[in-house]
Amino acid sequence: MGRTLPTFTQLLADFVKRWAPFRRALRKRDREAFDALIAKAKQHVAEAAYASPEDPFQAVVLAILVELEKTLQDLQPFRQEPHEPGECDAPPPVKG
Repeated sequence: MGRTLPTFTQLLADFVKRWAPFRRALRKRDREAFDALIAKAKQHVAEAAYASPEDPFQAVVLAILVELEKTLQDLQPFRQEPHEPGECDAPPPVKG
């Protein structure tokens, strides 16, 4: 009987395991960011498995990018319009 292919969940777990030394070397805030990125990748396990890419790293990166793009789109309504050169947010000085 042939050997079965690992699931994408297993591949992602292996990826996290391989990068554990890198994660440990990060400062606390960066470790939290790293963990958040991995969590984003885990949200698209089914899609990555369906695509079954030759290089699973590509699916991890694409899944993270999809989630980051959604975050950017959610923040878009809160974006401020760029200012004209010389303009600032400070109120005008009070005279008197």
